[in-house]
Amino acid sequence: DLWQLAPNDDPANLNARLAQEWEKEKLKTDPSLEWALMRAFGRIFFNGFLCKLVYDTLQFASPFLLSQLLDWLKRCDTPGEICDQTEGYFYAVQMLVVNLVMTAVLHQYFHRSFRTGMRL
Repeated sequence: DLWQLAPNDDPANLNARLAQEWEKEKLKTDPSLEWALMRAFGRIFFNGFLCKLVYDTLQFASPFLLSQLLDWLKRCDTPGEICDQTEGYFYAVQMLVVNLVMTAVLHQYFHRSFRTGMRL
C-alpha cells in the first residue's frame, strides 16, 4: 500500500551505482571509499552546495537594500527635497524578490541534502 520509489532512489539502483564506482576505485593503488561515494552521489550534493552559496550570498543583499530604502526615506524627510516614490517601491520590490529567491534556493538546498542523506 506504499508508493514505489523513484528509480533514482531505489536501493537496488543505488547499490549498483556505488558498486560500479567502488570497482573503478579498487583498480587504483590507493582506493578510497570517499571518492567512490562522491562520484556516485556527489552531483546532487554539489548542486545543493551551489544553492546554499546563492542563499548565503543573497543574505548580504537584504541589509544593503534596507539601508538604501532607509537612506531614501531620510532624503525624502529633508525639507525641499523632491522624492520619487518609484525609487522607494523599487527598493521594496527588490527586497521582496531577494527574499523569495532566498526561500526557493534554501528549499532546494535542504531537499537535495536530505535526498542525498536518504540515499546513503
